Amino acid sequence: MTLWDEICRQVEILKQRNAPESDMQTLFENIFVELGWSRLQGELLPQWEIPIGAANRLILDIIIKSNGENLFVVEVKRPTNEVMDKYIRQLQSYMLQLKLAYGIYVGKNIRIFYDDQDNRDQPQEITTVEFNVGNRDGQELFELLKKENYSNEEMRKYCVKKITERKDREQASAIASELINGISKIKLDNLLEEALTNEYSVSIAHFVLEEISIKLSRKTQNPPPPLSPQPSSGGGAMESSPSDPPKIGRRAEEAFGRLLAEGKLSDDEIFRLCDPSYSRRTFGPGAIYPILREIPPGVDPDKLRKDHNGRNRYWKKIHYANDRKYIISSQWYKHQRPQLEDYLSQKGV
Repeated sequence: MTLWDEICRQVEILKQRNAPESDMQTLFENIFVELGWSRLQGELLPQWEIPIGAANRLILDIIIKSNGENLFVVEVKRPTNEVMDKYIRQLQSYMLQLKLAYGIYVGKNIRIFYDDQDNRDQPQEITTVEFNVGNRDGQELFELLKKENYSNEEMRKYCVKKITERKDREQASAIASELINGISKIKLDNLLEEALTNEYSVSIAHFVLEEISIKLSRKTQNPPPPLSPQPSSGGGAMESSPSDPPKIGRRAEEAFGRLLAEGKLSDDEIFRLCDPSYSRRTFGPGAIYPILREIPPGVDPDKLRKDHNGRNRYWKKIHYANDRKYIISSQWYKHQRPQLEDYLSQKGV
């Protein structure tokens, strides 16, 4: 049995008998000893007191040190305790007081907090680890917390990786919601049609799509909640039609229209924005169509606005730059907003 699986077994025993916080405290003191941290050498300090002013003090459940340096703090609660805001604020205050980058909350599950020293925000929760036997996240975490493996740099890399995973998970959940709600059904149909035409004729692919319907549903009843508060400001889903544009689509059209009109895009950059590969690299895989499409002399703009199925993919308005005419893609997803805003900020829009 691995150390992680044994930890899960011991926590489950404490849960079943509704053990007090002191039993959980003792268990995790013993766990950190098993991980190689020594009480005698002053590396594992339980119930460590921090004086605050002349009469007040903070009592930390567990502090882990090495060569006199505080590494991380552990806040321990009962094994049946759901996390509460006051517990989180308590751990965050310890981290800020001691200028610690890492904090661990232990209760019904384990939660890792990270304070990025490059910003002034509160320490943020980056991941949750459930006490489940065989949980690879738990195994990974406790391998990292072993004294022989531990370093602040490795812990930082772990936190950065978890932040990236969290953002990817939240973006994936948003994309899944769009697909399930039918907002992106056109895109899904197009992807399936493209896959079919790679192997069969366009005619066969068309008849196949007439024969089938696609219905999506989540594997779980509810989507996983985000691990951090999400901004409530705007940002629509993909543009489905110019008559009812989400905010991000209008933002893109107005901004690129200004960039073209004010001459803020070089000829080379305009050429790149007409390239689908560059558009995807710059604005994410959701940018299926080039951001700009040039209208050659004598060509009907309406034909260029539509895809091969006759669906509009570009806004109606024609924009001018260096005696050339362009139309702007109307196909945008709300999860592309960070890439869009980053690009526009670099262009001063």
